[in-house]
Amino acid sequence: MIRIQYKRGKYCPVFVCDQCGKPITDHASGIEVAPIQAAEGELLACYHVHQGTCDEAMERRLGAVCGWEDLGVHVARLLHNTKINGKVLRDSLHRAQLLDSITL
Repeated sequence: MIRIQYKRGKYCPVFVCDQCGKPITDHASGIEVAPIQAAEGELLACYHVHQGTCDEAMERRLGAVCGWEDLGVHVARLLHNTKINGKVLRDSLHRAQLLDSITL
């Protein structure tokens, strides 16, 4: 899930593991998990989890066959699907750095 964390006087968006509730602080340690059985056009819930113990527990919790995607790829596809690319992405990154220049 995505949450807003208040830290040092700033509001910072963070990925939080849907299984253990702890922040996912490195894209390389997180994945997106979702059931893979769906009808055409159906909207499915997806879950952001730590890779390993948390994703295995999430699949057991869902009780369904699941697919997964690296968190970096998942975010890139979200950006593409919402037409956030090129100049929009550069401008947004610049604004984010000006507004929120702390590292969690």
